[in-house]
Amino acid sequence: METENKKYEQHSFKSFLEQYHVVIPMVQRDYAQGRTTDDVNRVRSRFLDAIKSYLVKSEDDNEVMKMDFIYGEKEQVWSTTVANKLEKIIVTPLDGQQRLTTLYLLHWYAAKKGGIEECHYKFLNNFTYDIRPSSRDFCAHLMQYAPDWSLPLREQLIDQNWFMGEWHNDPTIIGMLVMLDSINDKFGDIANLWEILTGGKERIVFYFLPLSENGLSDELYIKMNSRGKKLTAFEHFKAEYENLYEKDSDEARTVNHKFDVEWADTFFPYRNQDDIVDNEFMRYFFFVSHILCYEQGIKKSNDEFELIKLIYSESPNAVANRKYLEDAFDCWYSVITDYKSIDAFFKKYLSGFEYEKGKVATFKNVSEYRDTQNFFHACVKLYQVNNNFSYSDFLFLYGILTYLINKDAIKENDFIDRLRTLRNLIWNSNSGEIRGDAEYRT
Repeated sequence: METENKKYEQHSFKSFLEQYHVVIPMVQRDYAQGRTTDDVNRVRSRFLDAIKSYLVKSEDDNEVMKMDFIYGEKEQVWSTTVANKLEKIIVTPLDGQQRLTTLYLLHWYAAKKGGIEECHYKFLNNFTYDIRPSSRDFCAHLMQYAPDWSLPLREQLIDQNWFMGEWHNDPTIIGMLVMLDSINDKFGDIANLWEILTGGKERIVFYFLPLSENGLSDELYIKMNSRGKKLTAFEHFKAEYENLYEKDSDEARTVNHKFDVEWADTFFPYRNQDDIVDNEFMRYFFFVSHILCYEQGIKKSNDEFELIKLIYSESPNAVANRKYLEDAFDCWYSVITDYKSIDAFFKKYLSGFEYEKGKVATFKNVSEYRDTQNFFHACVKLYQVNNNFSYSDFLFLYGILTYLINKDAIKENDFIDRLRTLRNLIWNSNSGEIRGDAEYRT
């Protein structure tokens, strides 16, 4: 298949291993989907739930789970004894290791749980790890092991005489054990799991794009995967949010571009010491999403995946809500264009405790993240952090955001007047914080 001058192959996991020998290279980080942090536990559960939802669909349902692209290199291995005989083609994935490993474990589980004859699942031997010898050896032993289904998989595997003590220090092996127990919890009630996974109707597919065949370099992917850093909540959120749009549609391409360009540029001035803005982005996402929760009577959640489901997927207003969220991000990029910086925008319209003509005094103490009254800066650093971004701050930034989204329909003088009125209402509603009439006239 070909798209945008790039040649790629569509595969199920079975067809991929039947055609190629897949070796996870040393440059890859360890298997991360089996980690036990709160974020990864949540992501793992949702990922398995998504897989299961596609597998249990009726035969009449033609919807397929598309796991996006797997990038890698091909290497042909020729026979040393027979002339011109191609023995195998090795694929080295440089992106997609996590998905492939989870599919490998799911197929292993389905084969063993279903009592499938080895000849039908021998293709799983074409998947292995080269990150370290222990991971590779564990996969080899796993293929030969017959589980006792009365015990948790992790418990019985680490009790085998072939399970080496030092393997407890291999993050990939420990991650695989955690994932196997999670798979057993999620899929234990599906009696014909193997038939569903490998039968005639493909339920889960991905796209393999060989780098060299498409004139692409592997340098970037090697750098990306040698960092050894876990995926962030933002990276999982981004993938989940983009799945709300039809794959390869104009809307999907536009949102993906904004994530990587306009919105990234907006948050870059507020990056942390690692030059990463993931946390800042997520705090603002929660701020905007909670606006919609309050407006529409939706249960407020601090789980980004639940918010995506409740607000941007299953809500009757899902399409309008996605538009609002994107407008709420776009408007700050427009501020940078119109005012040179977000800080300059706040300087133009707000002052602190002192009266300045044409500005609204906020009567707020200047903190580390509210220099020159930059409420956006405060939000992306403080929202949901020990209540350091108050409800009055929330309302005030909401008023500013409303203006920016509707800027073409609101005159500047009207914006200043309305903002001053909002300021007065906020301060009058706070017991012990009411100011004198003279101050409210500034």
